[in-house]
Amino acid sequence: MGRQELSLAFLKNDGRTWTDPIAIARDEGQQISYPHVFERRPGELWVMNRWPPGRPPLRLRLRETDFATIPAPVKIVAFGDSTTAFRGSIKKVYSQRVAEALPAHGISAWVVNSGVGSSTTREARSRFERDVLAHHPKVVIIMLGANDSAIDVWKNPPATQSRVSREEYAENLSYFCKTLKTQGAKVILMTPTPFRWTPKLKELYGKPPYDVNDPNGFSAPLAEYCEIMRKIAREEEVTIIDLFQAFQDYDRVDGQSVEDLLLDGMHPNDLGHELVTELLVPEILKLAPKDTPEIRRSGKRGGS
Repeated sequence: MGRQELSLAFLKNDGRTWTDPIAIARDEGQQISYPHVFERRPGELWVMNRWPPGRPPLRLRLRETDFATIPAPVKIVAFGDSTTAFRGSIKKVYSQRVAEALPAHGISAWVVNSGVGSSTTREARSRFERDVLAHHPKVVIIMLGANDSAIDVWKNPPATQSRVSREEYAENLSYFCKTLKTQGAKVILMTPTPFRWTPKLKELYGKPPYDVNDPNGFSAPLAEYCEIMRKIAREEEVTIIDLFQAFQDYDRVDGQSVEDLLLDGMHPNDLGHELVTELLVPEILKLAPKDTPEIRRSGKRGGS
């Protein structure tokens, strides 16, 4: 019975990335023995084989410098609400699309989806350490505000104010930006996407201060929160992607409508997530380092 081929590879990035394997023993129809591998000196591995007799025992010498440094994947966190979170009715949300798109641009990325349905900036702040900082990200995408701006007129008695005040919303966004910059992370703020009335939304929210006769009436409070986000982006000098404006611009093109981009009047559908991705990837490319070649071979074998 022949022996199985024995290969050697190097492990990097906490077990996520391997170099290409190098065969150091294979059955070629003759007697073979598995070799010994040991570190001859720091940064230098020797592969020794004392069979068959009479052959030089040193089969292969590998230096650490023979292998280029393998860059760790760029850690990106998408931090948001149900628009960011995975959704069964959506084939791929924007975080998944971004992860698939970046390698073609020379970036190996690990994208963490930290979207939680119904999340406001207040709730998000309570999980910020666990869902964002604990990942030690290089880039953080923040898309929050839709739930902060909501006025729950469907309650009894009806609410008259947004769930999170404008002042608290601004303070929370500023806190996220300042904390992340202190840790060396790059920040991308994304304004929430606009809403459109549906029969169900009219039933729930079709009361003042919302105006059901205005196609943009359900987005009126949200528009004010988007302006706050734009202001924070200027003050904190971070990147902003104005999705609220981008979706409205899409609506102005003949034959197109914001409804084309929405699943239920509130959340982007697959086409909407694709538009988000198209706007997001170029901004990530400006902030994230590109890969270097993973491996280079010295070609040296034998000798001492």
